Amino acid sequence: MPQSHLTKMQSHSRYIQTTHLLHATTALSLPHDTNIRFLSEEEADQLSALVRKRNVFARHSRENDFYLQRIGSLGNRTVIETLRPGDPDDMMLNAQCAAEWAEKTALLSSVLAVDRKTLHRRLGMDVLRQSEMDITIGRAFKYLRSKSRRRRGKQGLELNKTFVNRFNRCGFSGLYSLCIDDAEASSWMQLSLGWIYESRLETYTPAAVVKTAIALESLLIFSESESLARSLSERAAFILSPNPQERERISSIVKRFYEARSGVVHGSRKKSKKLTLNLLEGM
Repeated sequence: MPQSHLTKMQSHSRYIQTTHLLHATTALSLPHDTNIRFLSEEEADQLSALVRKRNVFARHSRENDFYLQRIGSLGNRTVIETLRPGDPDDMMLNAQCAAEWAEKTALLSSVLAVDRKTLHRRLGMDVLRQSEMDITIGRAFKYLRSKSRRRRGKQGLELNKTFVNRFNRCGFSGLYSLCIDDAEASSWMQLSLGWIYESRLETYTPAAVVKTAIALESLLIFSESESLARSLSERAAFILSPNPQERERISSIVKRFYEARSGVVHGSRKKSKKLTLNLLEGM
C-alpha cells in the first residue's frame, strides 16, 4: 500500500470502488485525493491483513470475514479510490459522488480519441443484444439455419499513459473538480454531463441523439422561450472558435443536427435521413 495512504488514513477514511468501464494500466490522479488505478492482488492482500491487524472486530468476529473477503476480491482490478476526512458515515456520500464523477469524466474524455462503436465494443455492449445461439426452421421443415455467437467479455476502456496525458492536457481535471464542487455551476454542469454520459453509452442511435440534444440544451439554453436551434448554433459557434468562417461552419453543423433531432422526435423520415454517426460524434 502506498505510504501516503497509510499516513493519511490516520486522519482520513478511504473509499474504494471497482469499475468495469475502465481498465487502468497507468494511474490517473485527480484533484481532491482521488485516483483511478489498478490494485494488485498483493496490495489487496496487504490491505486485508492490515485491516485484520488494526480492526478489533475483524480479528474476533466471524461476521467481519465478509469485509476481509471483499477487500481481497479487489485484487487485480481497476478501482477508483478517494480519501476524505472523517468517519465513513460522514464522508461516504461525498466519496461516492467523487468516484462517480471520476468514472464519468474519464469515460467522457475518451470522446476525443475513441468513436462510439469502438467504445461500445470495448465495454461489451451490443446494439442488437443478440442471443448466443439462434435457429430458424423453414416452411415444411425443408431448411434449417442456425448460428452461435461467442459472447465477448468486457474489456473496459484502456486507461494508459496516452489516456492520462490527454486527460490532463485537455482540462478534464478541472472539469472533474467543477463537478464535485459546491459552487452553483456544479449542479448545472452535472446535469449536462450526466446526459452526455448517458448518450455516450446509448447503443440506440435515435435515443443517443435525443440525450445529446438535452445535454446541449442544459448547457447553453437559459430560457424556455428561446429558439433552440438558433440559440445553440450561435452560442456553440462563439464558444468554439474566434474565426468568422469557422463559426459559420459550426453553426451550420449544429442546425443540421437539430434538424435530425427534430426528425427523430417528430417522426419525420426526411429530417431523420440527415442523421449520421459522424454528425452525432461531432456534436
